[in-house]
Amino acid sequence: MVLLTLVVVGGTLSVFVVQKIRNRNPERFIKLADQADIDGNYADEITYLGNAAARSRGDAALLVRLGDVYRKTVPTEGREAFANAVGVWRRALEVDPVNVAALTRLMDTFNDISRQGGRSEDYTQLRDYARRLAAADPSNQDAAEL
Repeated sequence: MVLLTLVVVGGTLSVFVVQKIRNRNPERFIKLADQADIDGNYADEITYLGNAAARSRGDAALLVRLGDVYRKTVPTEGREAFANAVGVWRRALEVDPVNVAALTRLMDTFNDISRQGGRSEDYTQLRDYARRLAAADPSNQDAAEL
């Protein structure tokens, strides 16, 4: 009876562990996001990349890609998509504070805002991202010049 209980409990536990591992695997969602990208379906791509990012915990490149897709939707979705892009790129920097891709996106974004008559806070953020990017990638001339 004890042996049967151990087998049942052990089997249940192993199924639970396998499900948890499979649920953490972002690859399935990345493949779906790749297909949504090919199809030009940004809404689905955002959903799939968001699911992949939630499961990958700590993949800055995945967060940068998610931010890039949000940025693509700005013409149709407006300020909310823009804010989402900036927010996701900032999350990528929380994971990897010297992520060159995220720093580049943020520097370019705040450079565009500043050129369009942005607020002084926008220019301050531009300078901060440019300084951080120049430190992370000394070969980046755009960052060095700002």
